[in-house]
Amino acid sequence: MTGPATPTARVKVIAYDAALNSSEDVSDADFEIYDPAAGVTQREIPSRLVVVAGMPNPVTESTRIRFGLPAAGRVELDVFDVSGRKVSTLPSGLYSSGYHEVEWRPDAGSFGSGIYFLRVRFGQEEVTTKIVVWR
Repeated sequence: MTGPATPTARVKVIAYDAALNSSEDVSDADFEIYDPAAGVTQREIPSRLVVVAGMPNPVTESTRIRFGLPAAGRVELDVFDVSGRKVSTLPSGLYSSGYHEVEWRPDAGSFGSGIYFLRVRFGQEEVTTKIVVWR
């Protein structure tokens, strides 16, 4: 980790072309930077739903999906293809507050190379993130 942990990080990207013209963009939503080596503390209970999807990403055989909850409650984890069709449901159910991790193993017979979307729902909150499968 190169900086301090924070629950409200954003990324700003500035791109330059050969003529030094520039364009920039800032991430649309906050994300959390945490130090997993620090152990679980009250500080590591997020103030809202946090999703860290796809470690590794692209996925060849399996990927770990980490999510954090501000309170105990029901979580739904679903994977969709680019057409919006639900293609997989991960271990959903009741989870305690704090961070949790699940594994997704996209079966080679059912999941070809391509882009998939993981949707995590918790109460009124919903986060969707992209996962790339590479065969």
